[in-house]
Amino acid sequence: MRLRSSTRDADLLAAAGTEPRAFALFYERYEPSIVGYFMRRTRDPELAADLTAEVFAAVLVAAPRYRPMSESAAGWLFTIAANTG
Repeated sequence: MRLRSSTRDADLLAAAGTEPRAFALFYERYEPSIVGYFMRRTRDPELAADLTAEVFAAVLVAAPRYRPMSESAAGWLFTIAANTG
């Protein structure tokens, strides 16, 4: 699969276990939003960074089970974030 910044979330997550670049693209796409989410919740940059790392570690483990419900995996990702910490 040819990976690029426009590759669909579902395709990136499907490839994340075997293609490090797929996970990197997914991370780059959503990391700022997840950090922002945790900054608003915690007001602590170090804690926000730690929680963000936990979320993306959970995403890497859960990626093979992801089933797309829409074009974006944002809802799934933010559900993981809401259950982290």
